[in-house]
Amino acid sequence: MKIVQVDRNKDYSDALKEAVTVLRAGGVIIYPTDTLYGIGGNALDEKVVNRILAIKERPVSKPMSIIVRNIMWAKELAHVSKRQEKILNKIWPGKVTAVLPKREIIPDVLTGGSKTIGIRVPDHSLTDKLLELFGYPLISTSANV
Repeated sequence: MKIVQVDRNKDYSDALKEAVTVLRAGGVIIYPTDTLYGIGGNALDEKVVNRILAIKERPVSKPMSIIVRNIMWAKELAHVSKRQEKILNKIWPGKVTAVLPKREIIPDVLTGGSKTIGIRVPDHSLTDKLLELFGYPLISTSANV
């Protein structure tokens, strides 16, 4: 395990690049959001999902949520009606998780076998830059066991 300190008032691009390298290799990181520090990895990689479940000692039946950059990403991962989109555009980014019908691209192990997925767009500049560089949704579960 490696700990990288980040000062958001200074250039932290090297730390982001290092985190993305770990994520692209199928690794797991701990990252800040507007509500918590999350344990995360590529939400679309079933091996990564299983690794995080093991780290947290979490039952496979218990779903985990994901974070995305924006409503466009959310619509690629879940079914979003026009009415829901209007609402989400008013509350995202922010501290609200929407539970939406998932698309098939979402691994069943991530949702505990449920047909829905919890999705959020965090209001945090570092996390937004991380998602932008990585290009995939991140698992967003609290960094505790």
